[in-house]
Order: sequence, then structure tokens, then C-alpha cells
Amino acid sequence: MMKRKYSIIVPVYNVEKYINECLSSLINQTYKNIEIVVINDGSSDNSLSLIEEYSRIDDRIRVIDQKNMGLGYTRNVGIDNAVGDYILFVDSDDYVYSEETIYIMVNELEKTGADIVAGNYSRLWNEKLLPAREHAHFSKYPAESEKFKFGAFYS
Repeated sequence: MMKRKYSIIVPVYNVEKYINECLSSLINQTYKNIEIVVINDGSSDNSLSLIEEYSRIDDRIRVIDQKNMGLGYTRNVGIDNAVGDYILFVDSDDYVYSEETIYIMVNELEKTGADIVAGNYSRLWNEKLLPAREHAHFSKYPAESEKFKFGAFYS
């Protein structure tokens, strides 16, 4: 099946040090039917020019530039502009380690018919890998929705 489009929302604020690794990890995913909605939230560093550079390289990246409104507002702008059937949030100072991650999540969604799929994430702190936590997920419904099915995979 795997014909659905999946939206990845990346809110950005002053992350020029991290944004290259974040966007590279997304465009290099093996599952290609994605859009990457990157919202620059009034960055005063070089973040916007780096994002725009990536959008010229990969037409799946859409850039929205706005004055600083904060993380919650910025994520909602991403939701309002997403065209995918499911949404994944990736923070701009994070990256997706495995190139198979989106494929695995999409496969789990389509195999189970779930409305939400969650996986694990790990933190790198002072060059030490901290234990994995369940966090990352695609969702068809807002988090406050009580009517959803749940599927999970663990890496």
C-alpha cells in the first residue's frame, strides 16, 4: 500500500548548529513519500538561509518564515500547512538516526491500521548515548483525541 503521504513538521528557532544534520537525516530516509514542513520562527542566526538551501536541493521541503511566535504556535502553523495523512514532529536540534525509521513507522501504521504509531528515541548528551525512551510518533488525530488505535514498534 504505502501510497499515503506523511508530513514531517520541523519548527526552527536559532539552530544553525544542528539544522543540517536534522534535515539531512530526513531527506535521506528510504521512505520517500513525505513532505517536510519547516517553519522558521523568527531565527536571528543563519537558520533560515540553511533551510532555504535545503529546499532548493529537495522539493519535498517547504519553508514557512514567520516572526517569533513560540514553539506551540509554530507547530500549529505546521499542522495547518501539512497535506499528509499523518504528521510527525521532529525538533530542529534532533535528527533521525536510521534511514529506515520512517519506513518502519509507515509500515507499522499500514500493517495495523493504527491511528498513532510510536517508537523509541535516544538522547546524546556530552557524547554519551542515554537510554532509549518511547516518544516519536505519527498521529492522524490531535493528541487530545480519545478515539484512536495505537500501534508501536521498538528499535
